[in-house]
Amino acid sequence: MKKEKKSHFNVWIYVIITVCILSSSIAYSALNASVKITGDVVIEKPKLPLYDAIKKSAVMDNVKSTFVSSNTGINFKENSSDTNGKGVYIRAGTENNSYPIYYYRGEVDNNNVLFAKYCWKIVRTTETGGVKLIFNGTPSSSNTCNNTGSASQLTTKAFNLSFNSPAYVGYKYGAIYPITDEKPLSGGVYGSNVSYSGGKYTLQTTSSTLDNTHHYSCGGTTSCSSVRFYTYKASLYYDYITLSGGEKIEDALVNMLDKSETNSTIKDYIENTWYKAHMTSYSDRLEDTEWCNDRSIYSKGGYDPAGSLESILYFGVYGRRTNGTPSLECPREVDKFTVGNGRLQYKTGLLTVDEGILAGGTKSSNNGYYLYTGEYYWLGSPYDVGSNVAIEFSVTSAGDLYLQHVDNSSGVRPSVSLKTGVYYTGGDGTTNSPYIID
Repeated sequence: MKKEKKSHFNVWIYVIITVCILSSSIAYSALNASVKITGDVVIEKPKLPLYDAIKKSAVMDNVKSTFVSSNTGINFKENSSDTNGKGVYIRAGTENNSYPIYYYRGEVDNNNVLFAKYCWKIVRTTETGGVKLIFNGTPSSSNTCNNTGSASQLTTKAFNLSFNSPAYVGYKYGAIYPITDEKPLSGGVYGSNVSYSGGKYTLQTTSSTLDNTHHYSCGGTTSCSSVRFYTYKASLYYDYITLSGGEKIEDALVNMLDKSETNSTIKDYIENTWYKAHMTSYSDRLEDTEWCNDRSIYSKGGYDPAGSLESILYFGVYGRRTNGTPSLECPREVDKFTVGNGRLQYKTGLLTVDEGILAGGTKSSNNGYYLYTGEYYWLGSPYDVGSNVAIEFSVTSAGDLYLQHVDNSSGVRPSVSLKTGVYYTGGDGTTNSPYIID
């Protein structure tokens, strides 16, 4: 009798232990979606939210911290450094949002991602909990991601093949008003304004001198069917654009800078050559986030009828870089590019200068932050219209955020944004062990 009771006791212990093991395994499976039970219990690596991995070490950017020596936080007029930002930061003002903005800054080596058979660098999170990445080449045979120089970019391209109109700063641009230059006319007549009637412009408040308050000209007369508006004095030459149909300079600026009608050269390449061929099967992992091509005007210069002919037109982000006031808000609706609003065909774009400032760049050379590659490559922010050339921002070979003529050939490093809730299944973000996104 004693042997029989002992035998039954052992059987019940075995059953209880087995049920506990199976219950724990099933619970683990439900939690991590990574467990297979095939005879023996096999536990795979758990899937973890990438957003959570980024935020766990983040600190506020407006206070003193380990790599920020100022009591008021990061100084965005200055380069990133061991005393002005290195690590992951929470953007001040977003800390109480449903999804605070986290961004990487400085010389970090834990923001690498392997996704869609490419290497990427994490730049920041988005207001919807997505994770914005910048292209960083292809992985090695051992799946490491330590690319720099030309290996970190797709190719080199012009931003736009043509350059002689303010319109060409557009990622997608409006009407073209070509800039022409010439020597001042002998015996010319110039007006501070114009009226228009019967198909003719008439100069108002005329002068025999082309100066800061007299930009309009019909040549040697006071009336014409098309009128010149002078924008800049370049040595012995003056730049002008031609207006017709009753337009004034204000109308021309709207037509050039407030419309998105024609793809830029670089947009066409990123979307129709690269993304269409290599990324469409991964689109379901990407969010339709906003890409900003900020064409707001910081200073009109000679494009103002009362503006100096020795000043040029600067765009909004030029002022934010100068003043160290980066913003992740796109100032104008017309400059927001998404698939949803029809200005993008695919979920990809270029980083802004504001994102470059948060990362650690300024107008000074900086080889000590993760956006430095030793090569020039394009950003999606207009710089200015200097003389008769449209100019875009780039990260230069010295690492500063500076100008590049739109027709120059520079590196192409597209950006995408992973959806909120995307998991990684391995890695720690370093170049030798990037986060793996299946």
